[in-house]
Amino acid sequence: MRNQETWDFGNKIGAKMIFYLGMSTLIVGTVAYFISPPPPWSLGIYGFFLVVAAFVGIFWCEQQLSDNFDKNGRRVNSEGKPD
Repeated sequence: MRNQETWDFGNKIGAKMIFYLGMSTLIVGTVAYFISPPPPWSLGIYGFFLVVAAFVGIFWCEQQLSDNFDKNGRRVNSEGKPD
């Protein structure tokens, strides 16, 4: 991270991402356990969803950082210009 502001912003959205990732994998894992016949299939579905959701979450966090900060770590306004 370039400065404390980008670090704090990244931690804030990262915490949100982890929370939503945990809740969604809990729901998908529970549904997969009761729907799929043998337990190994439900574990595979859960694991696959966890990996895909983690990559989507990382992409989302990086996108939020690039939307809100320039490459030097300065916050950008709604027109995409540094404040």
